Amino acid sequence: MTQLKKQEKSVLVGIDDIKISDDIRAFASEYQILIGNEFDISLLMAGMPADIAEVQNDHAISFLLRSNRIQL
Repeated sequence: MTQLKKQEKSVLVGIDDIKISDDIRAFASEYQILIGNEFDISLLMAGMPADIAEVQNDHAISFLLRSNRIQL
């Protein structure tokens, strides 16, 4: 990420069919750190409404409640 930042590159992470798991919690924790360190990284998640709601309401990754959402 540091090399990408030096090159003024952005990163987009896409996760399809999102479901809550320990891996998603670990990723979200790392994502928050990267955002806090001002890396240019964006997250795009897609999934069934109930699965997305479960992820958004997880206490370990509550920052998602403040994120922009687009419902299709």
